[in-house]
Amino acid sequence: MFEVCCGRYPFGKCDRLRYMEHICRGERDPMHDLRASESIKSLITDCWSHDPLYRPEFGQINLALNHREAAHLRHSSSEPENLHRHAKIGFF
Repeated sequence: MFEVCCGRYPFGKCDRLRYMEHICRGERDPMHDLRASESIKSLITDCWSHDPLYRPEFGQINLALNHREAAHLRHSSSEPENLHRHAKIGFF
């Protein structure tokens, strides 16, 4: 999720060893450059859970993203005449 939303890997351009050190210490990228709602940031954080049982399943991620897209379409002002034209679009 992070890579898709930010267009980069967490922690910038660090080598694999440094990356593993960050993860093993429980550190997460602060997502300062991510322009997204708190719900999307929370979803990304959930995906990083140390315990796989607490990570959302793909279906849950898909529902959350589609819900977010639908909310965006309802409130978009860029093309008001086309707001509901693509309402059935899904991410997956």
